[in-house]
Amino acid sequence: MYGKGTWVNARAMRAHGMSYVEIGAALGIDRRTVKKLCMMEDIPEPEARERSSIIDPFAEVIDAWLEKRPSLKASVIAAQLEPLGYAGSYAAEKIAEYALAVVSGKPCLHAGFVMDVSPCCDCWGYNDKALVADIGIAASSDPVALDRACVDMVDAAPVVPGTVLEDRRVEGGDKFGAANPNTSWQAGLAYAESIGLGSQAYELVTVA
Repeated sequence: MYGKGTWVNARAMRAHGMSYVEIGAALGIDRRTVKKLCMMEDIPEPEARERSSIIDPFAEVIDAWLEKRPSLKASVIAAQLEPLGYAGSYAAEKIAEYALAVVSGKPCLHAGFVMDVSPCCDCWGYNDKALVADIGIAASSDPVALDRACVDMVDAAPVVPGTVLEDRRVEGGDKFGAANPNTSWQAGLAYAESIGLGSQAYELVTVA
């Protein structure tokens, strides 16, 4: 979603006689999006909403544990919650919290290089052939929307022959989940969204 600044600039350029194509080139957005922005009388402010966390249903249990053992580590709590139905990821949640601390109150632009999409994390000591062909570079002011869009583009791409996914029949399915069954990118993004880091909703605009 584009902010009010982009809307104001697009309408101002249009008022000065610029075409949708020219405005799109100047602002780096598709001409169809420019037309949509120019047709809008105003961009509504997003509605404030109360955010919940996937940890909320376990709050009473956690409080009881901490009352008995105040020094109980978060990693231990996460492990003890798993048999109770908690589907989160301690590591993914800490990453989301650190990211929120870094970007809060600051104007940020995030970029995702959807290239050499390996089956394992880049931090791993070794890796394997890329799961899909290079897709390109994506950017957004919302890191959660960016990650979700990148995942969706990878899932929509055909599997490269000779990868770990070749025999797992995941065309159009969850490629990262198939490559790493013991991890959950969904839990990480859900938690990031719940703490206000961003939203998984997005509009994909292709720039040639």
